[in-house]
Amino acid sequence: MTGTLENLWESRALDGYPVGLPNGELVLANKEGSVFLDGGLKLENVLYVPKLNCNLISVSQLTDEAKCTVHFTDRFCAMQDHTSRTLIGAGERKDGHYWYRGVSGMKAYQINAEDQLEIWHKRMGHPAYQIVEKIPNVSNAHRNKNTNQTC
Repeated sequence: MTGTLENLWESRALDGYPVGLPNGELVLANKEGSVFLDGGLKLENVLYVPKLNCNLISVSQLTDEAKCTVHFTDRFCAMQDHTSRTLIGAGERKDGHYWYRGVSGMKAYQINAEDQLEIWHKRMGHPAYQIVEKIPNVSNAHRNKNTNQTC
């Protein structure tokens, strides 16, 4: 449910679906649509409730539509894709509620062997390159002849 009409995509009118607010007032949801959450998650049939001052996610709807598992702890919740087991969403507990935070995209970098030698040289505290070249899987890296011998 959302109280912000701008959150809905492809909204359509409803005849009026009764929703009870925390203060005991009964209001009618008069629209529904799709919502895109950070991290690429899409929820369908999200109700627009005009007097609602927050956004609420149904965990059962989330697990059904996003095909994910939701894990809760005393401080956090995590949404994990069933198939890939990757983290697709997270939440942090504040004032007794879990607040959704998207997961920023992960990036992978590939380095060539020459860069790998330089990285290990720095990680080990700048020893002589002959020492670093003795590390397995780094020994096949060749030092750039233009590299300054002193750091």
